[in-house]
Parts: sequence; C-alpha cells; structure tokens
Amino acid sequence: MAGRSRAEMQLLKEERERRMQESSERCLGLVENCLHVGTATATELYTQGETLNRTEQKLDDIEEDLKTTSHHLRGIRSVFASLFSRSPKTEKENDRMVSKEVPVERLDTDLMRQKANDLAWDASSSGCEDAVDRNLVGVQRGLEHAKVLALELGNELDRQNSQVERIAEKTDKVNDQIIGQDIQIKKILRK
Repeated sequence: MAGRSRAEMQLLKEERERRMQESSERCLGLVENCLHVGTATATELYTQGETLNRTEQKLDDIEEDLKTTSHHLRGIRSVFASLFSRSPKTEKENDRMVSKEVPVERLDTDLMRQKANDLAWDASSSGCEDAVDRNLVGVQRGLEHAKVLALELGNELDRQNSQVERIAEKTDKVNDQIIGQDIQIKKILRK
C-alpha cells in the first residue's frame, strides 16, 4: 500500500463501492424474483385447492346418489322377488364413513398482492453506503415476506395433502359401491 498513490487508493475504493452496490442490487433483484415466483406458486395452489374442493364435493354428491340408487335397487329386488315368489336375500349394508370437514385455510391474499416496489431502492441516493443500506433493508423486508409466504404455502400444501388423501379414500369407497351395485343389478336382471 505504501507504493500506491492517493489517486490509486481512491480508484480502488470507488471500484469496491461500485461492486458492493451492484452486489446489493443483484441481491435485491433475486429477492424480488423469489417473491414473484412465490406469489405465482401461491396463486396456482389456490386454484388447485379450489379444484380439489369441487372434486371432493362431487364425490360427496356421487356418494349420496349411490345411497339413493341402493335404496331403489332394494325396492326393485323386492318387486322382482314378489313377482317370482322368491324371498329377497339379505344383504350387508355398506358402512358409511362420515366425511370430516376441515376448515379451509386460505393463503394470505394481502401477501400475494404485495408489490415489488416495497423492495425498491432510491436511485438518487447521496452516496454508495446509503444506496447499499437501502438495498439491504429491501433485501431484509423481501426475505421476511418470502418467509411468511413460504410458511403459508407450506400450510396450504399440508391442507391439500390431507384433502387428496380424503379424496382417494372416498374414490375407493364410491368405486366399491358402484361395483357392488353393478353386481346387484346383474343379479336382478338374471331373475
């Protein structure tokens, strides 16, 4: 350092400040991109959750229709039995599983609508340190938002995983009921 002039030292300092400011701007840009991707993911998860809700409701409707169909099949079997003087065979009723209602957690819509301009830094700063400080504050705020968003996404994924498991169970149950009713119809038609 003894061999460097004051002008060289000043140039090195300015170059270091410029690189530091560029680095903080890149960090800020990455955080903004992270929030953008997280918000897009949250929107897609919300849409997926609505689809899962409709699917589960339709399965519940199908299950109710199958109960009605089962009742009608017993009546038809009874009519056929009386026509052919046969006594109807007793049949085991399918155990009905009561669906558990889980409160639907919604993603924090205010968080999803958070604008990236909260993170922006003022380009008209009065010095490199001020600009870097503002960028770092923006990075900090962005990371705090990203953390909350990640937690909300995790909660929504947990809720949807439970719902997918319920849907799979209901689908298996409805499928078994349809197979059972198909067998009953074939038996009735053979009489």
